[in-house]
Order: sequence, then structure tokens, then C-alpha cells
Amino acid sequence: AWRQTGNRVEQALDSARAVVTRESEAARAEGERGLRRVGIQITVLALAGLAGALALGLWFGRLIGAPLAGLADVARRIAEGDLRERPAATSADEVGRLATSLAAVVDAQRAIADAARRAAAGDTGTAVTVRGEHDVLGASTETLRRTLAALVDEVHAL
Repeated sequence: AWRQTGNRVEQALDSARAVVTRESEAARAEGERGLRRVGIQITVLALAGLAGALALGLWFGRLIGAPLAGLADVARRIAEGDLRERPAATSADEVGRLATSLAAVVDAQRAIADAARRAAAGDTGTAVTVRGEHDVLGASTETLRRTLAALVDEVHAL
């Protein structure tokens, strides 16, 4: 009787071990599937974040790049002597400050051009405004105006 009871206990323990083994393998498999799902979700989120960052970068690039390209065109035309366009500042950021600075360059160049036109037309009495100690163009134009005025006076004296 003890032997039969021992055999039944052993069978029950074997059966319990089998159930525990099956359940633990099922739980482990479910855990691995869960980890794979989490890994896929993390990968998808990372790719979505990367795509969002790329889109944001392109948007900012266009937001800043287009006005800068326009200002670069204006600067090129100024360098070629074309003073017809005066850039307008459309923002208060660095791009707007650059546009304001280029507009000041256009204004200064127009003033020098007007002084040269007046002097060429014989008006040598209007002084050229020298905008600072480093204003080489303004100072040179004023020197040219004074020299031309002196030559005109000498010619009239003859």
C-alpha cells in the first residue's frame, strides 16, 4: 500500500512538474512575444521620431533658407551696382536684421550715387555725408567732390 501511495505521489509530482514546465514555457514564450512587440513598437516610434525630426529640419531649412536666398540675390545685385531693390525686413530675427542691414547698404550706396550724379551735373556745392571714420567710399566721394569744385572754381577764374 505504501508503494502504491508512493507511486501515485510520484506520478502526481511528475504530472505537476509537467504542468509547471508547460506553463513556464508558455509564460516564457508569451514574454518573448511581448518583448518582440515592445521592440517593434520602440523601433516604429524611433523611426517616426526620426521622420518627424527630418521633416522639421526640412521645414526650418525652407523657413530660413528661402529668405536667405532672396537676400543673397539682393546682395549680388548690390555688388553689381543694381540699387533698384531695397530689401524689406519681414521678421525681427537674424534674417530680418540682415535684411535691415542690406537696406542700409542700399540707402548708403544710393546716397553716394546721387552725390556723384549731382557733381557730374555741375552741383559741387552739396557735401557728401561721411557716415563714419571707416567710410572709405563716402570720404573718397567727398574728396572727389571738393577737388572737382576747386577745379570748377579755377576754370571760372580763368
